[in-house]
Amino acid sequence: MSLSRRAELLVLLGILILGALVRILYFSELRERPQFSLLHLDGKYHDQMARAAVRGGAADPAMALAWRHYEENPYFRPPGYVYFLTGVYRLFGGSYAAPRLVQFGLGLVNVVLVWWLYRRIFGARYALWAALAAALYWIFVYYEGTLYETAWLTFLLLLLAAALVRLHRAKTLAAAGWAGVVFAAGVVARPNLLACGLPIAAWIWIAARPPHGRRRSGGALAFLGAALLAMAPVTLRNYAKSGELVLVSANAGINLYAGNNETSDGHTPGGPLLGFWDCFDYSTLCARIGQRAGRPLNYSETSGYLAREALRYAVRHPQRTLALAGRKSLLFWGPMEVGNEEEEELERADSRVLSRLPGRFPVVMALFGAGAILCLARPRKEPYPCLPERRALGALLLLVILFYFLSYLPFIVAARYRTPLIPFLLLFAVAAAGHVLDLLRSRRWRTAALWLAAIGAMGIAFSANFANYVPNRPAWHTQRAVRFGRLGQFDAAIAECRAAAALAPGFPEAWRLLGHAYLSKNDPDQAIESYRRACRLDPLDSASRNNLACLLMDRPEHLAEATTWAAEAC
Repeated sequence: MSLSRRAELLVLLGILILGALVRILYFSELRERPQFSLLHLDGKYHDQMARAAVRGGAADPAMALAWRHYEENPYFRPPGYVYFLTGVYRLFGGSYAAPRLVQFGLGLVNVVLVWWLYRRIFGARYALWAALAAALYWIFVYYEGTLYETAWLTFLLLLLAAALVRLHRAKTLAAAGWAGVVFAAGVVARPNLLACGLPIAAWIWIAARPPHGRRRSGGALAFLGAALLAMAPVTLRNYAKSGELVLVSANAGINLYAGNNETSDGHTPGGPLLGFWDCFDYSTLCARIGQRAGRPLNYSETSGYLAREALRYAVRHPQRTLALAGRKSLLFWGPMEVGNEEEEELERADSRVLSRLPGRFPVVMALFGAGAILCLARPRKEPYPCLPERRALGALLLLVILFYFLSYLPFIVAARYRTPLIPFLLLFAVAAAGHVLDLLRSRRWRTAALWLAAIGAMGIAFSANFANYVPNRPAWHTQRAVRFGRLGQFDAAIAECRAAAALAPGFPEAWRLLGHAYLSKNDPDQAIESYRRACRLDPLDSASRNNLACLLMDRPEHLAEATTWAAEAC
């Protein structure tokens, strides 16, 4: 029995209230955790660069050098999310609550967009179920509470899909131009989205043709032209700052190298030439690679050097490169959320709210597979809107899903990169679940059984951990150790480092942080032993070598060893 439009809107309002309640509960929990204000790596970079942009400079002296490099060079990281954060801080002040609350609001907007898209593609039936799934899926709530670009990119992708669906009906140049602007905003937040540009333009050319008598290519050209114009300020800014032609950001080579080297596992952002570094140290990395190249290198030259190293490795080791691509595919579509800078699976298990929310990816994928077949094929009884429109719009979403996924194969994969696709997967998944429910209601038992058997088989396949991925619990402990250390809780930091070292004695980060914690506790003997372990495990850890040399300088009997470590640090 279908609901009236008013009843449907009232139920949607109830779903939004439920989604808001979940987010309020998670926000209350998050405020009590160290990661609420003690950010690290990319999250800290986004936050500090946005705050400096609002102030006109870095308030923290430790960030002054990073801000100078940010201002004087082409963007190292894509600037889209920093722009977003800057706007939030300008409007609502610099509290750590503001961006989270805005992103929780965007999460509710995403619920409405999922509902609207489902109605336009599959019809009103079960659209509310799609909205409910989007409101309660745990990974959305988790990323809305972080300062990564994931929640912002999820919103932009859904907005892009809505703009393209609108274009399919309106078929105007203005609608195509608006879609291009939204696409450009997504590219500035995550340049991998560029891989979807030409497929989307081709879809516009084929499926969103203007009325008879107008040029068929007009919509596609308007889309691409608007996208290029919208991205132009970022490209021109990069050129004005450095004289380097960098479309969005200068880190593609690093990511390509991280995904194609002798130690790459397909998801860890590291490699022999990178050593221990983070996004605040790109100038140091440039200097190190410049020494290897025999001349000073700027940002884009460093990226180019690392890209060539990655390509050279791929050419010399084609079998392993193909195996890595296969592993990345298994990780991207695998049953677990692959950690990158955070360990999402462990964070969920440690959260009272997230651990109680639904969100089994293998179930989504099994239903998605059935929904994709349903969308593109003609069932015997047609329960959905006009077949050509459903096929055209379904093909669009499948194109975006496919090319977005392919864009990550040369690099590394992680949960934060996969999450923006999940709303699209949910659209097909709910359609499949609704179709099976309709079959059961109409007592078409045999057909329903075939669909259920196919969904069950796909569920088993997608539940298998073919990549043998397990969350990096040692890394999770060291992340907690960093935050405890910054709070001055050194005993807790030491306990976390010891837990990490017990799980993985060869994990250099645990020993490096353990040395920092003992040094902060004024325990030089333990600090020296910890730094020695870190230095032996990581040949490029200059910080541990420097600290170890300084500690040994105070001991005349270890002066020769101190000199050796100091020379290696230099």
